[in-house]
Amino acid sequence: MGQPRVDGVLLEWGTRLFYEGPERGRAGEEPKLLRPRPVTARAIRARIRATVRRAPQVMVKIMSNQTGMKGVRRVLRYISHHGEIEVTDENGEVFKGMPAVLELGELFRCDTALIPEEGSRWRETLHIEMGMPAGTVDRQRLEASVREMLAAEFEGHKYAWAYHGHQKNPHLHIVVRTMGRDFKRLPTRKADLHRWRESFARELRSRGIEADASRRVVRGVVRQSEAIWAVKAREQGRLHNDRGERHGVTPEAMNLTLAAWGHVHNALAGSPDAADQALAREVKTFLAGTPMVQEMAAAREQARAQEVGRPGPEVSR
Repeated sequence: MGQPRVDGVLLEWGTRLFYEGPERGRAGEEPKLLRPRPVTARAIRARIRATVRRAPQVMVKIMSNQTGMKGVRRVLRYISHHGEIEVTDENGEVFKGMPAVLELGELFRCDTALIPEEGSRWRETLHIEMGMPAGTVDRQRLEASVREMLAAEFEGHKYAWAYHGHQKNPHLHIVVRTMGRDFKRLPTRKADLHRWRESFARELRSRGIEADASRRVVRGVVRQSEAIWAVKAREQGRLHNDRGERHGVTPEAMNLTLAAWGHVHNALAGSPDAADQALAREVKTFLAGTPMVQEMAAAREQARAQEVGRPGPEVSR
């Protein structure tokens, strides 16, 4: 297989694996692309390497939302540790000490339509946490990556952030005004959150940090991991409304993902480039060790066993 054809296959199937399609915007608006412009075969190879070598996954989580100024002040007090930690806004202005934090709250209140004192039907601000596993990135590059991601994703919105380095995994807390200066609300659909993760990981990689933002199914994960608090609560008998089985990936999604990985592997294996061939071997080893492939193999074995009337291996659920 010639190199141009290899690159073409990687672009087609790698894009399906790592970059979802454009998110549909509001009427008359340009949709926001979830992938960089343009996607290149080099970028796809970088994403493949990051995934099969299990690069650290970025963390972007919406922690809470606030519907009135009481909530906005409360979350600003929290991220600033009651004024002890510096808070920086989108203009680079630094606020430290409770009088300054309260002043920042007023800037949030007046940025567009006034936020009422008591809660309203609107989510006026979002509290977002962003970070990486401990020991994977230094503070300077973490802050720089978040700062660039915020500028790109929340342009036209009031926001502020604070670095928390006192816990096991250093991270940043961000408060963003949902109403932009164009008086349009910030969309927070699943695809938007995925795009934020992609943007954050891209900024980290541009600074030499190994980081990935691939979806669970692409990593071959078929069961959503249980939150630590839930595990501890179950052990202590304090977990109410235990739902038992956690959400898993559908067989259809697993089949589509594995088919895409198959095309990627075959293209790399048939490449005249020795580096591509070595990467193909990494892909094969990676997939063989994923719960997705193991579960699908067990399911096939169970189906074959049932055809001949003997019990097969139990499929994990």
